[in-house]
Amino acid sequence: MRVPHHCPSCNQVTEKVHDYLIQKIQHHLIFDRQTILFYRKRHYCCENEACQKRFHEDNTLEERYQRQSIEFSQAMGVEWIQGKSSKDVASRFGTSPTTIMRRYDQICAPMLR
Repeated sequence: MRVPHHCPSCNQVTEKVHDYLIQKIQHHLIFDRQTILFYRKRHYCCENEACQKRFHEDNTLEERYQRQSIEFSQAMGVEWIQGKSSKDVASRFGTSPTTIMRRYDQICAPMLR
C-alpha cells in the first residue's frame, strides 16, 4: 500500500513512486531452515521541481544498508549472549563469524557508554 512519505532533502510530502526494487533479505530460521524474504521496496521521487530527490520508503523489516532482517540480527545476538561461540552461531545462521561479532558489538555499544 502506497503511503505518503516526506522527502529527506526538502521535507515535502510525496506519493510519487519512481520505481521498485526486489531485495533479498535473510530472515531468522523457521523450522530450522534458512529463510529468505523477497521484499518489493519502493523508491519514491520528490515532486518538488527544485529537488527531485529519490529515496527509499520507510520500513520496519530491515535497517538501512542491511541485507538481514531486524529479527535475524536480534536472534543472532541472543544466541551469542547465551554462551555459544561465534563460529557455532555463524554456522547455525548461515553467516560468517565476523558478522556475528559485529552484531554483538552493536548490541553492546549502548551499554558500554
